[in-house]
Amino acid sequence: MSSALIFTLLCAIAALLYGAASIKWILGLPTGNDRMREIAAAVQEGAQAYLNRQYTTIGIV
Repeated sequence: MSSALIFTLLCAIAALLYGAASIKWILGLPTGNDRMREIAAAVQEGAQAYLNRQYTTIGIV
């Protein structure tokens, strides 16, 4: 195997490990108080509405 391929595979594995560690760290953080959870729910609802609109627009095109 060429050194470029090995380097690429090692970088990919490192990225996956970093992603897994980041997810574990973020999910381990406290969710915050009631007001923070309320704001997060509103942001999530707005993001979902935006994505639904984008998918509808792309589906029409």
